[in-house]
Amino acid sequence: GATGGAGGSSGAGGSATLPQDAPIKLTGEGAKEIPKGTEYAQTNLNGIAPFSTGILSIGINNTSAAEITIQAVEIVRATGVLLEELRQSKPGSTSYVATDLAGTITYFNRAAEELYGWSAQAVIGRNCVDALTNEATAEQSAAIMSQLARGESWSGEFVVRRRDHSTFLAMVRDSPILNVAGEMIGIKGISQDLSSQRRTETALQTTRELMERVFHAISDGLVIHGPDGLVIQCNTAAEAILGLSSDQIAGRSSLDPRWQSVYPDGSPFPGTDHPAMVTLRTGQPVRGVVMGIKKPNGSQTWIKINSAPLSAGQGVLCSFSDITAQQEYLESITFQAQLLHTVGEAIVVVDLVGRIVYFNPAAEILYGWRSEEVLGQSI
Repeated sequence: GATGGAGGSSGAGGSATLPQDAPIKLTGEGAKEIPKGTEYAQTNLNGIAPFSTGILSIGINNTSAAEITIQAVEIVRATGVLLEELRQSKPGSTSYVATDLAGTITYFNRAAEELYGWSAQAVIGRNCVDALTNEATAEQSAAIMSQLARGESWSGEFVVRRRDHSTFLAMVRDSPILNVAGEMIGIKGISQDLSSQRRTETALQTTRELMERVFHAISDGLVIHGPDGLVIQCNTAAEAILGLSSDQIAGRSSLDPRWQSVYPDGSPFPGTDHPAMVTLRTGQPVRGVVMGIKKPNGSQTWIKINSAPLSAGQGVLCSFSDITAQQEYLESITFQAQLLHTVGEAIVVVDLVGRIVYFNPAAEILYGWRSEEVLGQSI
């Protein structure tokens, strides 16, 4: 399609006879056949304002009508379909704005109307810098326009302005519009409101910082094992209980022989049977396991461990408390009970989880159980 030129003009739906060297502006559905000769029908894209002179234009010069028809079909069909799709895009989706080389707005889709508060009818023909930016970003706007004028694209975060003069942070991607000859004839801008994303990121960061403070404030030791069993994080209490720094703990696993772990009876506690490894293997939590470990200074610490799987196979969380004092007291009581082995009164000793660890002969007589039958059983 074509609008009027130097030799004549017509209204929408009319026709005009143009000289062979007159430029034509495509504003319509190019799929319509252009007649032979120099008479061209004019149509407009439904619901879309025509482009300004600089946007979609080709020169007739000595080009044949058939060649012009092909070019018109290629340019307008592709561009028209795209712009109509953008025009019908749902509110809240990506905003599209097009301008000519002077920055005059020539296209404004529905999402842009929602985002900036301007109707396409009100904003088309205005300068994009004047309508969509504020004085605070004037210098940056000028630099961006200079970069675009060189045919270079620009993308980044940019503070833009709504019609009511309120501002918001947007992710903007600007790039040149080229004609079929590769010449720059305009600029297209894609923008997305980052306000909601920033609020979400801020809320997530606040929650993360809060959880980090809680993680380190808990008095029990906390250790997170990855899916491979290696420690990826621990809290301050874990450092104190284990006698190691977080850097020394990170990367270790239950299989590390430096733990020198033992059962309450002093027998070796294999790393494969540690609560973390059992949970990784079975996917089930483990509760109340008592284990002795060696600190780097050679002292033995007794801990009571719980383990639970993290969601989505992300590993295991282990919590443990230092029960060294209780275990030492228990050992002392057990020793005293052994001294009373020959005493005529029944003496039964249990550990911290309620298992019988001592059953003297008098207890055997009183309860009718032999000690080997009840040792290790729950009271």
